[in-house]
Amino acid sequence: MSSAAPASGAPADAAAFAAQYHTRRAQLEQDLTSEFPRLTFAPLTRRALALHATLRNCETKTAEFVAAADQLLRQLVECAVDTLPIKPLTVRSPAGPNAFYPGCVLAREALGVSIMRAGEAMEAALRFVLPAVRIGKLLIQRDESVADKPAKFIYSKMPPGVEQASVLLLDPMLASGGSSICAIKHLLSLQIPLSQITFVCLIACPAGIRNLLQAFPDLAIVAGTIDPELDERKYIVPGVGDMGDRYFGTVPPAEH
Repeated sequence: MSSAAPASGAPADAAAFAAQYHTRRAQLEQDLTSEFPRLTFAPLTRRALALHATLRNCETKTAEFVAAADQLLRQLVECAVDTLPIKPLTVRSPAGPNAFYPGCVLAREALGVSIMRAGEAMEAALRFVLPAVRIGKLLIQRDESVADKPAKFIYSKMPPGVEQASVLLLDPMLASGGSSICAIKHLLSLQIPLSQITFVCLIACPAGIRNLLQAFPDLAIVAGTIDPELDERKYIVPGVGDMGDRYFGTVPPAEH
C-alpha cells in the first residue's frame, strides 16, 4: 500500500472521518443483507480498501486506475463464482492408487454477460478466474436528456445454450438500477431462469439495490462495497465518477 498526501479540502481528522464512514457503510451492508438474503458483499480487506482509495482518487491516471480496478474485480469475481451452485468431484492424487480427494466442480457452466461499456472492464477478471468462460454482450442506452435517465435495450449477442448456464451479469456500478433492470428483463425473455442469474457489481448504492430487488426479489447480487447515496445526476457518491470513461481512458483526468 502506497502513502499519499491528503486531498485538498479533505477532513482534518482523517481517522475520525474514516471511522464514521466505515461504521455507516458496515451498518448499511448489515441492514441490506438482513433484508435481502440473496445479497452478498465481498470482504473489504485492507488491501481492497487501499485499491478503492486509488480507484476513487480524482487524480489517478488511467494506467493506475486500470491496475487497481483489475485487482479489485478479480477479488469480486472470485467471490461471485464462489456463490454459484456446485456438485461433488472426487479425484485421485499422484500419491497412490488409494489417495483420493473430495473436491467440487460447478454444477453448470458459468457464462458472463457484460453490460456495455463499463461491464466490459470486468471481462479480464472473469477470464482470469474462469479461463474458458464464454461471454455475451448487452447494450443498454440511457437517455441523458431526461432527469430519470430511462434505460432502453439496444442490442445483445449471447453464447449458444445461455439458458442452461449460470449467468454472471457484469456491470461495475449499480446506481439507480435502471440499466440492470432492463438487462435482466432481456435475459428473462431468452428463457434464462432468474434463479440462474447473478448480478455482479463493484460499487452499489442502497437505492439501486432496493430498486433491483424489488423488481426481482429472487435475484442474487454480489457487490464489492456500498456507497451511501446518489447525486442529482444519478452518480454514486463518493463513487469513482464514470467507470467506463476512467477505465478506458476516454475522458482526460482533469474532467473526472
